[in-house]
Amino acid sequence: MTRYGRGTFQGPASESQVSGKRLVTSGSYMYVPTLGQLLATTCQEDLAVKGLIISKADITEEIEEHGLDVLDVKKRGDFKFRVEGDLPPAALLDVYEDLWDVAVLIKVRAPKMSLSTGSSVPKPKKASDPTFAKLTLPATEETCASTLEALAPGFGARSFENLSVRHTIRIDELIIPGEATGKPASVLRMAAKRRGALERQVTLDGEETEEEFEIMA
Repeated sequence: MTRYGRGTFQGPASESQVSGKRLVTSGSYMYVPTLGQLLATTCQEDLAVKGLIISKADITEEIEEHGLDVLDVKKRGDFKFRVEGDLPPAALLDVYEDLWDVAVLIKVRAPKMSLSTGSSVPKPKKASDPTFAKLTLPATEETCASTLEALAPGFGARSFENLSVRHTIRIDELIIPGEATGKPASVLRMAAKRRGALERQVTLDGEETEEEFEIMA
């Protein structure tokens, strides 16, 4: 949320479709952890992992503690770690849950399941592009229901053929903590709390539902 000032912005977006025996979900950058967690909770076999983790700090030790080999590290502004490994589902879930504040841009493969992402963090204008990541799962009533619940929490779990989830973020107020007063603008943006609303549009098999939620983040 630190990239947002006052105004209205396009938020996370995703598209899901049942195609034969496959459930294919594409999602924007902010949906990557959700898609990764969905894969980890669905799969029951080890997963082959390969790709990049991008962080502002050197987290080599943390990455290796999660069972991934760090093959290469480059620092050009941010640290870019080229990683590889085979992980059980629980360990992959830990990667997305514990490294939530870094960019986990990895390709994951398992029998009949896969996840791929773009290789770099998108610019703000591309952050809502739903083609950034792609998750493929077997198409079952259970995977459809869990996908709907993951992409639109609280909407309800059910099977479907086509699903679209779009968000609009409206920031009405930036609340600056007292200790940050007088700091540079870049510091104020990072320290500020944002009050506003999250508007969600869910289109499920052609039926559209809109909801609005207050946010403070």
